[in-house]
Amino acid sequence: MSDATDVWSAARASAVAGLEVAAVLGHNPTTFVDSVRSSLASPEERFSALGALGILDPSWTLAVLPEVVACGVLSHRHALAARRLLGRIAKAELTPALDAAWLARKPSADYDEWRRIAEAFEYIGLHSSLARLTVEALTSSDPNIREVGEDYRSSAIEPSERT
Repeated sequence: MSDATDVWSAARASAVAGLEVAAVLGHNPTTFVDSVRSSLASPEERFSALGALGILDPSWTLAVLPEVVACGVLSHRHALAARRLLGRIAKAELTPALDAAWLARKPSADYDEWRRIAEAFEYIGLHSSLARLTVEALTSSDPNIREVGEDYRSSAIEPSERT
């Protein structure tokens, strides 16, 4: 199994069993990441791809973060799996990467995407990111996006700052 695509397929198929593939991944990480991206883009492979990422080191999730975010904001079915993957990444690494991924999606994001990313920020405890999103949502011309800001106004405050 020297081909990275075969390794990725094996990882997806073995996600439930928890197969350790980390030692093999270093042989061709670029091809491996391309295979992961391809699987995350495939409706047939997406769910198992998210599961397989859950048994790998969180650095692999960070390598495909925009694709994981897309899975989490575009699909109610995959939102929790994506949030769990994001929650495994150290906040110091996750915050700038997730903020950048959201910034890239935001111009074309609809109400559901705003809500899913707000849920992700809250779930992971990224209060400053949630606060920024809330302020932007509250000033939106779209009433549905403003509703997201209203719904998350109190959640965006750091727990230590709540009265």
